[in-house]
Amino acid sequence: NIGDIYTPVERISSFQQFAMATSGFTWARYCTQIIPVNYGLMAANFCMASIAMYQLFRKQQAGQLFE
Repeated sequence: NIGDIYTPVERISSFQQFAMATSGFTWARYCTQIIPVNYGLMAANFCMASIAMYQLFRKQQAGQLFE
């Protein structure tokens, strides 16, 4: 996902990025509910979700969010 930062917007899948963001935020939340709390995994999932949101923002700015 981070490897696609410089990928042209036309080659990024909105649906894939939406799934990555949803999955990342869901698992980041889960990491705070388990005992012991796994902060490393939470940070990794949060970063994955944040990058996916950035990719969706790029698509939205280019007017290609749902194409």
